[in-house]
Amino acid sequence: MNDRVRWLMADVLVRSVHPAVTEWSGDDRVRRFVEEELDRRIEKVEDREFGSWFQSCVGVPEAETKDFWHRFLELPGGVTCLVGIRFKGTRVEMPFVELLGMTEPVDSSERLRELMDVIRPSFAVFSPLWLRIWRGSRESLEPLDPFEVTGDLRTLTAPLSVLREQAKPSDRLRLEPATDLGFLPRYEALYEKLRDLRPELADEVQASSAQELWECMSQGLLFQAYDKDRWAGVVAARAGTGLAFRGHCVDEEVLVPELRGCGLGPVLQRGLIDRIKAPPESHLFGTIHPGNTASLATARRCGRIDIGGYFFIGL
Repeated sequence: MNDRVRWLMADVLVRSVHPAVTEWSGDDRVRRFVEEELDRRIEKVEDREFGSWFQSCVGVPEAETKDFWHRFLELPGGVTCLVGIRFKGTRVEMPFVELLGMTEPVDSSERLRELMDVIRPSFAVFSPLWLRIWRGSRESLEPLDPFEVTGDLRTLTAPLSVLREQAKPSDRLRLEPATDLGFLPRYEALYEKLRDLRPELADEVQASSAQELWECMSQGLLFQAYDKDRWAGVVAARAGTGLAFRGHCVDEEVLVPELRGCGLGPVLQRGLIDRIKAPPESHLFGTIHPGNTASLATARRCGRIDIGGYFFIGL
């Protein structure tokens, strides 16, 4: 890859950034963050350690380590794209290819069709079901119209300074820092109940792993919530990066079923916001499935805005 390809890919990604993010951070900072994120994606091209780790997590017998690397592909007209294999919920039977960068935007159905045509043979060992692409909130969805498209995840974010200016909800819930994972059995049982209540989200909303929760706890951002003396749920975050910002990602936010619909989601999230020790320009962000209307409403009530989302396009 040459510098021109990198610059063009960064330029296309910058154009997908929501204007509010640019207003919060400034043009120069957004460009720097985008280039840093793109460089992280490029580093996984021919990255043996990344490939070995990915293979160990998923386990595709027919695939070699190099099949899991990110890779550059060439489209007609001298267009270059950066793509990588992914698996929905790390399930081997649900592979998809993610578009990570491109020297020209996907601004027509013809361009999208060209992209899909080069992806199919390049990832044949996985038989991917979908191509996943990002569209910023202000980007047209018209190129997706002729295809079988499913909404995947929306990204909602805002700086801590903006979130802390919002009217504070009630103090009904008490948050206590977790010092171990002894709550794990009832936490996992809680997700079993939620799957029964919302079976349509069973494949989209899943419990965090013990490793993920441990990482949140090690950063001092794993909390158990109590409604008076009754265990009410869990909220957690960990340091992370978005395309054009830095901060903390909401890793978990769940209440027991009997407290759902009581307006306590914003109380739980605001408790987390107030406990994050980071500069005011640092973001709180996270991805939410479009079918999870309660979580979307909670994020918006806390002051986060929708800056774009991912879409699955059937291959």
